[in-house]
Amino acid sequence: MRTTNTDRSQSEEKSSREPRLLGAFVRWVGTSFRSRKVNVSANNKMAMLKLSSHINKTHPSTPEESMLAFHGTCETAFTPSQKELDAIRWKKATADEIKAYILELTEHDHVKNYEKGYGESHRKLMKFVAMMFTPELVAAILEKIPINHLVIMNNPSKECFAIATLQALIACPPFCDYVKTKLPVTPIDHEIRSILAQYAVCWPLIQCSHLLDLVMNYERTVEEDAEDFYRLLEDNYFDDSFPMPTEEKTFHCFNCRETQVIIDEKTRISLPPILYDETTATMGGLMTYKLQGHEKVEKTCQKCGESSGCFITKCIFGDMFFISASITHHYADGRIADFDPSVDLSNLEKTKKSSEWRLAGVVHHEKIDKHSAHYVAVIDRHDNDYLMNDSSCSKISCMSEIIRKHGKPYFAIYYRSTWKERPKVEAAPSTAN
Repeated sequence: MRTTNTDRSQSEEKSSREPRLLGAFVRWVGTSFRSRKVNVSANNKMAMLKLSSHINKTHPSTPEESMLAFHGTCETAFTPSQKELDAIRWKKATADEIKAYILELTEHDHVKNYEKGYGESHRKLMKFVAMMFTPELVAAILEKIPINHLVIMNNPSKECFAIATLQALIACPPFCDYVKTKLPVTPIDHEIRSILAQYAVCWPLIQCSHLLDLVMNYERTVEEDAEDFYRLLEDNYFDDSFPMPTEEKTFHCFNCRETQVIIDEKTRISLPPILYDETTATMGGLMTYKLQGHEKVEKTCQKCGESSGCFITKCIFGDMFFISASITHHYADGRIADFDPSVDLSNLEKTKKSSEWRLAGVVHHEKIDKHSAHYVAVIDRHDNDYLMNDSSCSKISCMSEIIRKHGKPYFAIYYRSTWKERPKVEAAPSTAN
């Protein structure tokens, strides 16, 4: 077959174009972090080149030729997706490189020009965060950057109920460990991981609007209840590997003294009514109420048919539990809940493990009027209390002032002081939208 001058010139043009394509691609590999004012090592560059090692093992003798072989044959042999390239890049990146990248993202117009409310600015920011905090970047953040600080969250308008709840949860180490190690499958999984990653890198405008859309199809015109939000999150996010409390209740009939054992799985623990002349509901009062027969119930006895008796209860906990103090909000005489910073529940818990518990956080509820309320979180950090009030954080010197200004404690989250990290799992392919 004869080769014409036209064919020869096209071939020469193609040959001259290949080095230019090579140079651009290799420069992208080598400067993907430097373009963001970050240094990258030779190992980072070679990680990208290794993708092509199985394509052409005989021809390439230099990294540049190897990348050229990769570029020229990827359409027919192996095409790395942007997700695969991102995964390699972020897996090789150091914590400082990731932080520098995040710092540059904060200079974007969607961040700098953000305005509160649910308008166009809010929608643009949500879209920008979803696009930049890819599952691959989120995985690298959660692996390499610890959460040992407090970070404010942004409230566009009516999301304080979710912000306060998330602040209390993020202050709970077993919850953060669960988020990091749980295999992300659902959109809710990915969104909670993204929020925790933003928290880890101190993102200035952490939003939970999309999470609310996923969990409760949130209508942004109404106030929601923080405890209701936690219940929905509990039902839609936690799986069986993160056990919820179980109560073993023994019913004692007052008439015939017959007993009956009832197992109540995934129960919801609440502080009891305030007994006698006490002014506070406490964890100590909870144990007294559960263990000494103060929990009177109307239940039909299977033996005699009478319907009066009491429960004596033992609990089985995982590494975290939620406890409601909503009953204290029924009192108009100043009686409140008082959550101890640490508590021993060995008498209440049916276990051979240590039952020492630490307080992660307490959500306070302030009723403004019959249609609206405000929620804040009080977080225990290194034996100091901090008020997390949407986009502000301050150290607390007087708890009575918090109650006066921000309402009574509404619920608390405790975690086992001897909790252990869960085994890590390999990340699944992203299914997030």
